[in-house]
Amino acid sequence: MDGLRFNTLSVESATTTLLLALFTGYLLSLKNKRPDTWYLAGYLGALLILLLSYTVRYSLFSSLAMHTGQFSNLIVFGVVCLIQFAYRYGVAYHPRESRIVLLASLAAALLVWGSLFLSRSIPRAYDFKAEYFTFEYGPRISFLTLSGYLWAVLVLLRKVAHCSKLERQSPRRGLFSHLLRPCGRLAQSARSFALLNLATTGIVLSYMLFQTGIIPRSVYTLVFNSGSLLICLLIFIVYVNNSQQPSSYLSKLIGIPLAVIMVAFGITAGALMPVVHSGLADYYRREIDSAQVALQNQDLRGLSPNVAYILPAGGSPPGSFAYADKLPPQEAERLAGEHGVEGLLPEWRGLTPRFLYLDLSDTDSFYLYYTIEQEGRAYRVGLPYRDYRLWVHRFCSKLILVAVATCALVVVGFPLLFRRGLLKPLVILHEAVKQVSTGNYRVYVPVPSEDEIGQLARGYNRMVSYLRAAEGNFQALAENSADAILILAEDGRILYANLRSSEISGYGASELMRMHLRDFVHPGDLASVTHRFGERMAGREAPRCYETRIVSKDRRVVPVEVTGARTTWQKEPADVVILRDISQRRESEQVLQAQQQQLMRTDKLASLGALVAGVAHEVNNPNQVIGMNSRFLREGLPRLFELARPSGGSDESIRL
Repeated sequence: MDGLRFNTLSVESATTTLLLALFTGYLLSLKNKRPDTWYLAGYLGALLILLLSYTVRYSLFSSLAMHTGQFSNLIVFGVVCLIQFAYRYGVAYHPRESRIVLLASLAAALLVWGSLFLSRSIPRAYDFKAEYFTFEYGPRISFLTLSGYLWAVLVLLRKVAHCSKLERQSPRRGLFSHLLRPCGRLAQSARSFALLNLATTGIVLSYMLFQTGIIPRSVYTLVFNSGSLLICLLIFIVYVNNSQQPSSYLSKLIGIPLAVIMVAFGITAGALMPVVHSGLADYYRREIDSAQVALQNQDLRGLSPNVAYILPAGGSPPGSFAYADKLPPQEAERLAGEHGVEGLLPEWRGLTPRFLYLDLSDTDSFYLYYTIEQEGRAYRVGLPYRDYRLWVHRFCSKLILVAVATCALVVVGFPLLFRRGLLKPLVILHEAVKQVSTGNYRVYVPVPSEDEIGQLARGYNRMVSYLRAAEGNFQALAENSADAILILAEDGRILYANLRSSEISGYGASELMRMHLRDFVHPGDLASVTHRFGERMAGREAPRCYETRIVSKDRRVVPVEVTGARTTWQKEPADVVILRDISQRRESEQVLQAQQQQLMRTDKLASLGALVAGVAHEVNNPNQVIGMNSRFLREGLPRLFELARPSGGSDESIRL
């Protein structure tokens, strides 16, 4: 491609673009993405479009490249996504405020971005220090972008203080204390994002300073490319290490080294470019030497064919030597009179190369020239600018190919290189842990080496052995328990039953595992038992110990004492129930109650006997008196009556 000309900044911009493409692709590839992940992907996607448009403008030596500038202005919508990411990261504490800010920021972004299309005359230029075509849009985009970044910083700092306060549970601590020493993972990561956004405002400020003419474009582009590369690296590291979104170790294994390599590569490429420019300066020194020889000899036969023109400078007297056979007279006159600007080529022997163009849409009208003096006259020795871009392109294209090859090597090679020694053991260990979490404690993993992975595998195997021993102890304790032990699911299904459960209920273990709570509870107690079970599973207050009745397989009613408590069985809520057969206790209670009743009857009879004896004693005393007197009367009255009976010879005087 004739228009493809990589330049100094293409390398740094291309590495940042590759990095953003990988980060954005990784976020979009995640399953079940959270809202903050979507918004972060939107922000990084807008940055990707921005960097891609810059890369195209840096790499195409054509005026058509400047039309990609509108795509770079889409960063205003990326800032909208960044603000929403600040609201949604971790926990969305202010959902209503975030919706209002979303509508307001989106309206402002649409208004500013759309106003750029309504501008009829936007200044166009080619910057020889940044080496790209561009529109001069002004500071509107930068003002809105800076406002968005600052708002995101404030939202994140407020979240830092709020989360740290909740974590510490100490409202007496001041705001600055929570910001300087945040407590909790969410607060610390939110502070990191706030600092990164604050650093990004430095890039926006550098663009505003460039727009106002305080700093040159070269300084801004250097700050933009290097700063964007470092900030994107740190954003990825902070998000991957602190996000609540599930991620894979492979993404960290590839992403973080790749980001570091790309950052180092971009910095190295930026450091090498002055060396390339020095080499080009040496090359042009030989071209200028040939032009000076031609001027001295007034002979063009020794002139290098790469020299486009030799023209007297604007202040030189007429009749000076001139060479401009390939140029129209009007162009030659303009090239001799117009002043150029400085570029990236360094000064040589007190001569500073300058750059100019005659027609922005015609790249053949771009030149660089040196002003030399010969016999008291000033001459401009011009060379085609496209040759300069070609020389730079040849070197930068090699750097970009190395960057792309390095990226492909890391993305493809790292998984293959670490598959056997790192990734495969981790996958095996992960699958084994999932089996253990389901209750299978008989899964062991091989020990691949004696490094950290091997130590981790050996530690896992020891853990499984301890769990099996603990499970055996629990099973022995449960199976030999004098009480029935049941584990019920949240819906009342039986998940586990020990041996005593079969003895009490009469059902086999396999039968119990297919039964429900309602299948063996007595119908008269089912409503109360179900209510208490539901209250306990819902976390509400319910009696832990009570008595009820169950119906065995042979339809025998068995009184039991129930003790229940919430637990977790295979990562699901469950209820552990202990049933104690109280039939013998009930029989003993009945015997005891009968004996107590017999004792009460005996005690009553003894009391009655004592009462009867007392009454009899009280009755016997007068009876004895009456009996004695009656005997006296019985024996004495006849004699008395005989004495009282009348007789003839009795004395009247003794009559009663």
